[in-house]
Amino acid sequence: MGFNLIEFVMKNQILFFLIILLLFVACKAKKEVSKGPQLQVKELIVDKELYPVEDETFSISAASIDGDILTLEVSYHGGKAFHDFELLFNGIYMKSMPPQVNLFLKHSHTPENCEKLISESVHYNLKNLRLGERGTVIIRLAGYTEKLEYTY
Repeated sequence: MGFNLIEFVMKNQILFFLIILLLFVACKAKKEVSKGPQLQVKELIVDKELYPVEDETFSISAASIDGDILTLEVSYHGGKAFHDFELLFNGIYMKSMPPQVNLFLKHSHTPENCEKLISESVHYNLKNLRLGERGTVIIRLAGYTEKLEYTY
């Protein structure tokens, strides 16, 4: 009496189906799921020697905080020259409840004569503002009228 595969399959159809299904699922290659373009998030720079200078080469039209990320909508006149923004903090917390800080946006760029208005979003990690594990810090951003609340 030998082993008969057809008879085995007929008697154990559900088991056979489950084995085939398991092999199919286990052997399927993982597909990479794209979540769209990745945000370029810059670090907040703490500079205790910071001496802020008023900069009228750009404007901030909107600001929002999502988790630890501050997003700023900035506009400036330019074209193809180099433009970069750094977010600076002088390390001073005002004695208030909750504490408040002043942040400054620095626009580094190559001078150019282009009058095209450019708008872009820039993103910054605010973790360097934390005072302990949990809390709230009020952000006063130079060149932006509204105060922002960073809760972590």
